[in-house]
Amino acid sequence: MVKRKGGSSSFGVKPLNNIVVKSRKRSREITSKYHEIQNKLAMSKGDEKTELLKQLDEIGGVDAYQQASIISTRHFNTSRWVVKTLNEINNTKLNEPLNKYNKLNVLEVGAINIQLQKYSNLQVRSIDLHSQHPSIEEISFFSINPNHEYDVVVCSMVINCVPTAASRFEMLARLKCHLKSPQSVLFLALPKRCIDSKHVGYDNFLLLLECLGYTQVIPNRVTPKIIFYVLGCASVTSADTSNNWKSEISKQLRGSKIPSCFLKPQECAATEFSIYIEQSLMH
Repeated sequence: MVKRKGGSSSFGVKPLNNIVVKSRKRSREITSKYHEIQNKLAMSKGDEKTELLKQLDEIGGVDAYQQASIISTRHFNTSRWVVKTLNEINNTKLNEPLNKYNKLNVLEVGAINIQLQKYSNLQVRSIDLHSQHPSIEEISFFSINPNHEYDVVVCSMVINCVPTAASRFEMLARLKCHLKSPQSVLFLALPKRCIDSKHVGYDNFLLLLECLGYTQVIPNRVTPKIIFYVLGCASVTSADTSNNWKSEISKQLRGSKIPSCFLKPQECAATEFSIYIEQSLMH
């Protein structure tokens, strides 16, 4: 069983430039506006880009967004979901009992606190593009070469923050290439509105996961706002080729029946969610 260690506060300690976000309503407003501006920024230039950066500054920028995210995690605890699920699937999914001598190697993507690091059975590497805690490594997920080294990968409410459709697919593909073995587990959470998007769709997204080689460890859990996926992988590429994620994913996709909505760029509003597989990955 995964057990929690004692320790200091697991929330951010960086100063947030006097930005104060206290209510859930205000935190939702900030996160929605932040995502909308970031999506527009990915396609803008010149005066339009300058205006968008001004709007971003007006809502408090990344500091206000991070503080809003911290408020959200106080109402949904990612670490509790991960640890509870690991304990539930331990007998069937993991080879050995969890204890401090048999730690699971964990990558947490987009970490805004260090709650997972509090568990003695887990060896956690927490990363975020804008770290708010000294124990969270400030680094882009896309700059880490996936090498099939993690027993557990956690990616909660992150892909929806990625500004372009092609990069969203790349993240989904790279996540699989971080999994160590068919016994490894990916915890993926996304806003329900993203999966329900007219450019994606619940069934289409499940087919995309299958085309990438993911398997469902337990049935997905759907709430009014979030969909929770607990995924494994059917197979892992041998170590001598695992450092080339594009080659691995291209091989995986070859011959797969990929839903057409992912094969061409979609004309989307900044508030809409889509995923696009670049043609170079299909050959």
